[in-house]
Amino acid sequence: TMENILFHNLVERLEGSPSETCAVIVIGVVRLAETNSTLGYEAGDSMILEISRRLSVAIGKDDILGRLGGDTFGMLVDGASRAEMEKITARLEGQFEEPIPILDFELAVDLRFGISFHDVDENGEQLIHQAEVAEFKARDGGRHWYIFDPENDVVDPEQLLLIGEM
Repeated sequence: TMENILFHNLVERLEGSPSETCAVIVIGVVRLAETNSTLGYEAGDSMILEISRRLSVAIGKDDILGRLGGDTFGMLVDGASRAEMEKITARLEGQFEEPIPILDFELAVDLRFGISFHDVDENGEQLIHQAEVAEFKARDGGRHWYIFDPENDVVDPEQLLLIGEM
């Protein structure tokens, strides 16, 4: 599937990245499931395509973007510092100032960003999972974005499954 292709590309690129300033951003689309259940999957698919198009316009030329699955997209940003993350997420959010026209509706898009930074001890898969944990924390905390903190945030696969079922 496309999600698996993106996931493996992210992992390969992270593991081959000489930059220690690369980051993974997991982008969560709030209420996408409600759009699917209310307006149907065709409307949801149209919304996903438009979200993909708008995000693609806002990324850097060397960044990688793709859908990880469900209501999440993944992005690899190379050469970004923690200080630049606020600008990057604002640029991505700026693509959604105008609602998305679907059927006879104008749907506002609300995004949440989970961010993790490359560490020499982590592989690409761990970095993606950390960004997923950060995205959950952003949603649960009512924040727009959250940076994974290796000192305080635990990556527990069972906890991720429980959170994903909520």
